[in-house]
Amino acid sequence: MTMKRILSLLFACTLIAGTVTAQTVEKSEKTHQQVVVDSILKVVESIKTLQEESKADRDRVWKEKKKHRAKSKGENNENVPTQYGAMLQIEKNTHQNWYSDDWNLFGICTAVIAVLSFIIAWITYNAQKKTEKHTTNAPIKVQLWNLKDLPRHFYRNLVCTCAISFRYQHDNGEGKREFYPSESNLHKLEVLPDDVVLPIDIDDKEDAKDNYYKYMHELKLLFRNYNIEVGVASDHLKQQGISGKAIGQDFDNLLFKPVHLTRKTFDFEKALVKSINSGYLKRAKRLFLWWKKNQEEALAVRTISTFVKEHFAKLKEGPNFNMLLKDESLECIQALHWFESEESNYIWKSIDRSLGMLISYGTKSENKAFGIEDEKAYKSAAVTVAMLQLEEDKKEFAFFTALRQIENEEQFKDFYVKLSGELDENTDNLGRLFVSIQPYLELLKKDEWNVCTLLKHLLAIDTAIEINRIGMVNFA
Repeated sequence: MTMKRILSLLFACTLIAGTVTAQTVEKSEKTHQQVVVDSILKVVESIKTLQEESKADRDRVWKEKKKHRAKSKGENNENVPTQYGAMLQIEKNTHQNWYSDDWNLFGICTAVIAVLSFIIAWITYNAQKKTEKHTTNAPIKVQLWNLKDLPRHFYRNLVCTCAISFRYQHDNGEGKREFYPSESNLHKLEVLPDDVVLPIDIDDKEDAKDNYYKYMHELKLLFRNYNIEVGVASDHLKQQGISGKAIGQDFDNLLFKPVHLTRKTFDFEKALVKSINSGYLKRAKRLFLWWKKNQEEALAVRTISTFVKEHFAKLKEGPNFNMLLKDESLECIQALHWFESEESNYIWKSIDRSLGMLISYGTKSENKAFGIEDEKAYKSAAVTVAMLQLEEDKKEFAFFTALRQIENEEQFKDFYVKLSGELDENTDNLGRLFVSIQPYLELLKKDEWNVCTLLKHLLAIDTAIEINRIGMVNFA
């Protein structure tokens, strides 16, 4: 075999081997591509199958949903084990619909509770703010109660001042005064301004001219001045060589001030009442419902009524009534009942002045009830039992009625036994006491009383009781 032939044979073998190899590679590539294509086709087929199942499930769920709607609003759809059914259940349970039968009751309750919680929180907040304010300030109603109770305290002060004055004027030695009323008797008259005028709530929106702090300031100054006068009088009493004129001025101030200070509280009280009754709703209530409760009160009549009620409240107590049987008390009653005498005139002239100011403050309706047309004619002012409303206090009114029914000494003794329970060593003075208080008993039987005369009779009795409690001390 020639070389040429050998080379041709080798070339042919190489070509055949390359062709076979190429065909093998091409076949291998074709097999791999087919596998990939087949896999993709299977995935697409699975997706298509899943979509078809999901569509079938959705149709079935909507059918079931319609069935459940027909049965009841409250029933839920059955849980579907497929993915699409689970999504429908989530949509159903989280979707809010305010129409038809798909109301979300839980959501409604939550909204209502939230609104109620807000309202309660707001009310609590306002209550806490008021509580915080009241920790330092007193309510206006408490201040009003203090002012309404003040005339009772001042009446007791007036009684004690009359007793101290009468005791000082009638306890002379032989040509030289040897004793004087103890300073403690006078210092008990002092009034603490902060106990009467309280720190109270005030409307910050009020104008300065309507602000009642000006009345509070004025009252505190008046009470302070009253305390100073009490202290000065106490210093003067213990000076043996003090002039009678200086002592007379001291007592004139102290006898004038109790009723005068009571009168000075009226402006403050009226300002407080006006503040409480302010506001559109309260004004409308008074206008349309004819609400008369907050109409202007008859302050002058109320003050006189307080004096009278306080008198009977103390007199009905057995120990106090027994004091009237003592010799000093009988002398005091007899002296003070002669109101125009020189020895009692120094007391009544000061009280008359203050009574004039009290009665002249009365409203038009009060002046008409008093029976006076000119405010300067206060001495003619009169009151009735009905005006003073004594029947409001049943025990005091029963005592007052029993006094009015006494006609003679025997009835007076029976009255005393019922009041005190037994006769004691002072019962020998019962006859003298009956004679001494006859002007007082005759006055009580009347249906109408002159204000000035009535108050003087009450003070004569109460001073006679208090005079035994005034301690006297020697000059140093």
